[in-house]
Amino acid sequence: MVNPREVVGIYTQCAGKSGSATVCGPRYSVLEYGPAYATASTMLPEENHTQLDRVEMLPWPQARLLSSLGLRALSKEAAEEVLELQPTLTVEEGGVVEELMQFGIRAWPKDPAWPIERSGQLHLFFRPFTLWDLSGIAFCQANCVPIAGISCSDGRGRESADCQVRPIVRTPFENVVPMQRNTLTLEYPAQMEAIPEDRGDEAHLLNVSELRLPRDGFFTLQMLAEYLDSNGVNPSSAFVSPSMRRIPVSGTTTGRIVVDGQTGNGPRPFAFERQNVLIVRLMIGVTLRSPAEDEPLDTEPELNDLDDNLTEGSSVRTVPRPMVQILLPPDYTCSVIGNGTADPDGTLDMFLRDLNDDGYVDNPMGTVLSGTWSDEGPICSFTLDKWAAVFARQIFYVRLSVNNPRQALMRTDPTNVWQIKLSGANATLLGGLVNFISLAEEVNLPGWVGNLAVLTPLEGESLQPSNLSAGATNELSVFFQVIHAMPRFSHLLLDAPDGFDFTDNCSVGSLEDAYYADWDGLPWGETVLGPRALTSSLGLDVNCTTDNWKRSVLSPPATANFTRAILRIGRTLISNKYYAFKVRVINSVQWDASHHDDWRIWVQSPEGYMVDGSKYTIQFNSARIDTLPQSYWDKSWGVYQDPMQLPLSLDFGQSLLLPTSVFDMSTLMTVYPLTPSSDGQLINVRMLAPVGYVWVPHVTEGWRGYVPNVTCEFCELIVTPQVRLFNELILPDLVMRLGHLYGFQVRVRVPERPPTRSLNAFYLEMGFDPGDFDLDRMQARMLLPPPLRVVSQARVDSLCNLAGYADNIVEFHVHIASPLEVNSGFLFAGDELTRGTLLRCWPEILIGPVLDATNGLCSVTENIVTALPEILLYVIRGTSPAGMRVFRFRRSRNPLQPTSQGGTWNFGTFADLHMYPKHKVLDLGKDIPVPRVLAPLLDSGLLQPPVYEAPGYGRDDGPLRLNLLTFFFKVQEHPEVPESVPYLYIALRGPAGFSFEEDCFPNLVALSPNLGSRQFPCSAAQFPAQMWCPGIIEPWPENLEPVACLGILSSARISVPNPLVLQAAAPVGAPVPAFVDNSMYAFKIQVQNPEFQVESGSQWALDFVYEAGVPFDSLPVATFDHEETMLRLASALHVQPLFQTVDQQYMAF
Repeated sequence: MVNPREVVGIYTQCAGKSGSATVCGPRYSVLEYGPAYATASTMLPEENHTQLDRVEMLPWPQARLLSSLGLRALSKEAAEEVLELQPTLTVEEGGVVEELMQFGIRAWPKDPAWPIERSGQLHLFFRPFTLWDLSGIAFCQANCVPIAGISCSDGRGRESADCQVRPIVRTPFENVVPMQRNTLTLEYPAQMEAIPEDRGDEAHLLNVSELRLPRDGFFTLQMLAEYLDSNGVNPSSAFVSPSMRRIPVSGTTTGRIVVDGQTGNGPRPFAFERQNVLIVRLMIGVTLRSPAEDEPLDTEPELNDLDDNLTEGSSVRTVPRPMVQILLPPDYTCSVIGNGTADPDGTLDMFLRDLNDDGYVDNPMGTVLSGTWSDEGPICSFTLDKWAAVFARQIFYVRLSVNNPRQALMRTDPTNVWQIKLSGANATLLGGLVNFISLAEEVNLPGWVGNLAVLTPLEGESLQPSNLSAGATNELSVFFQVIHAMPRFSHLLLDAPDGFDFTDNCSVGSLEDAYYADWDGLPWGETVLGPRALTSSLGLDVNCTTDNWKRSVLSPPATANFTRAILRIGRTLISNKYYAFKVRVINSVQWDASHHDDWRIWVQSPEGYMVDGSKYTIQFNSARIDTLPQSYWDKSWGVYQDPMQLPLSLDFGQSLLLPTSVFDMSTLMTVYPLTPSSDGQLINVRMLAPVGYVWVPHVTEGWRGYVPNVTCEFCELIVTPQVRLFNELILPDLVMRLGHLYGFQVRVRVPERPPTRSLNAFYLEMGFDPGDFDLDRMQARMLLPPPLRVVSQARVDSLCNLAGYADNIVEFHVHIASPLEVNSGFLFAGDELTRGTLLRCWPEILIGPVLDATNGLCSVTENIVTALPEILLYVIRGTSPAGMRVFRFRRSRNPLQPTSQGGTWNFGTFADLHMYPKHKVLDLGKDIPVPRVLAPLLDSGLLQPPVYEAPGYGRDDGPLRLNLLTFFFKVQEHPEVPESVPYLYIALRGPAGFSFEEDCFPNLVALSPNLGSRQFPCSAAQFPAQMWCPGIIEPWPENLEPVACLGILSSARISVPNPLVLQAAAPVGAPVPAFVDNSMYAFKIQVQNPEFQVESGSQWALDFVYEAGVPFDSLPVATFDHEETMLRLASALHVQPLFQTVDQQYMAF
């Protein structure tokens, strides 16, 4: 019967705060109402009818392997195992993956005398009801598999069983609002034979076609079955065996972190920083229910003694509550702020934003309060209270405070995994740990991440402007040191304070060449790596875009206020190396104290993941890099109201500055003219010198507050100068009047080289410190110093480092600051380790003006005291300008014996060289290192396979092509280098025009059998068939393969492990790899070919640790020479004229 009485009334109502109106009306206003009616009556079973005893439901592959006795044929333990529901079929449609399962079902009656009837109905109720939706249609397929000797026919020649899926709650509106079909109805075949009483422990098997598994999970439970007789009456029920559980499908339990902070990694993203505040979004794929009461004690006392959840004197056992746990990567510390409410003040944009304008916030904030948060190390745990529940697909947020690990952690690090752990009552686990969203999933979820980067603070950051005036267009010079090596197309982000604007037409470039030059005469290799390595540019392939660093990732792109410049860099960045660039910015129109604290640099991977960054604001004075200034004006720079009122100048009394160290005399500098912007207030003046300059106002005649014979009688600056950090000159509390011109003189010590890790410029700031009275920041200006009288960019290039080699080519490179007058020129003086070197006059001039017998004098001599080699090269007619010089000495001879270390040549320019040794310093000289002289290698060279075989080994000799060259060398004696030296070096030098990548390791490989026979030429197996081989190439020693490669123009330095270091670390008696005496080895390395043919006779050379090879010929670049080619006919051509005859001519090409 159907009872029309209303059983349940369902309402939807307005939400909102009590007593407040909402968009839909007063709180609890009814929006919709609907009655629910009973659609079926309950029935009581009659006596003497079939009653259900047990039902088994198993995956079809498992069910069909069992006998008709079902699980009872197995051991008790096997029969009681929990069934974990796994799909037997997976289908994908429209991008949605569905998991299906084929079931086998058996049912047994309580009394074999009353068996399962033909046309009897078996109903299965799939719990939890809210999770299951068995099929998209109301019908399914099932067939009966009979027990032996008993028919299961449907009377139509088949063994079909009627199968339907229905919702447990049925409504008349199913066509409008489909309900979940969570019950299965099976009707046994119409002609099925009943199972005899003597075989009552057997049962027919119903094979049910694939039904849809829920995406969400559930903990262990039993399904419910109901049996009705063939007339659809006399119900009986039983639980279904075995118990079942379902692990949620991937993606139903998820964790995400809100992108927040300047880097998207929280407000405190650096290693070892504490209290980095994060908001985490969780959605769980299983319902957690906390038990209502604790369990009573077990009746067996000995079992109670083993239970850790008992409270002394209590009669109940505390049941472990369900838990949601957030597991952070190792070395994190996790804690929850308050009760975990993500936005207690209701101000976060994340929970207020409605991007799709549908009237609802995109991320409604949910907080779980039906439990308590706790923390232990890297784990934050939420434990449910009694009676509490957290439902599947429920989304909630929690606010965490984490202490970051002590070491940096990249987002791509395999250990950087944030996870969720779900535990049910009694600490039951459902599946394993679930990871937060992956990096790939983040692409489609802007504003969310699955883990955080822990950043390393950058080092060496400094930033200097070219114009400090408010609203002016400015060029910023930026210097920084890379911490982590970065691949090509990484990103560099420069953030400016509010008010500054990089504009939508970002302009970025390199600094002047002097910033990337060698001012110290560094040894080969140390120009790129090491503490004194040269500053490098970002290269030519730099793309710049702009944004606002305060813009949320969910907001549209910025159209104004571009405070972030994003540089995509088309070159690799080397770890610990300094880089510098300049970028254009429009200054803020007014000053704010925040300008001194909001400049930052960030380094991103090509994928956009943060790696390193500025922990503190970028310093204006690079001398303060390792300090933490207390006053904001000592940090970054800020704008001033005006440029200097008058054209200020620095006067050193000379156009070129000689370093103080030459004669130990400081230089007097005059600053004039100065005038204030307003009357009646004190002025704090700061003059910042380039790093390396030292103010010395306290020496005799070191300071004058006026300019003699220039400033007026009453225009003296009465002040005691202060010096901070050597290069900051502070003139506090000056009194200056409008309409008067002021100036001062101060002594300064001049360095031997200009700075290359900060700008080579002076800054004069009037009003840098507003003080307690908020004084005006009046005027400021950048001023450039004169060039220094020092040589720079000096180096010695030697083709061959073999002791006694008499056909060597040596090049001296040097840049001079002073022009050369008559009797002025170069003095190159060797040290003790260059004794025996023979150079010949005249050298070729590769770069620079002509200097030969027509206008100069060249003399190769020995020092009259030390007998060490010296070369005088100076002008005797005319003049020679300042600039770069490259001298090439051919047919040079190296020292006759190998040396234990490299020597040096002193490069300097002098006047009055015709009076040598009574000459005068012109440009301060430098000691320039030369390579160590080495013992001979037995052989070395470039493998030259036949033309038809060369491409198979990676050879491509075309112009500007990337070419894979194979070089070999034969060791005379295996090297023994002290354990204190971690690496051995292989040096490879090629002709000018060839070019190695700065990081050439990715395209370097040592020849060994691991490459396969086709890529291992001249091996013992290949040698008999390859007549072009120089000898048998041995496999490269295992564990001694190259670990690094540094490319420097046309040369490369390859690092291999030191065998003695490996030996020290190996167990006693373990074999240690080594290079074998009189053995040949080889490696392949990629190099870019020259654009044009190399000079005839150009050669390569190779050094292996303590041994050097004789130079060997370079490969010819496969290009046409620049000459005219004529095509001529091999035989006469006869042409039948049509209108007239035209002579046959061929154009030159």
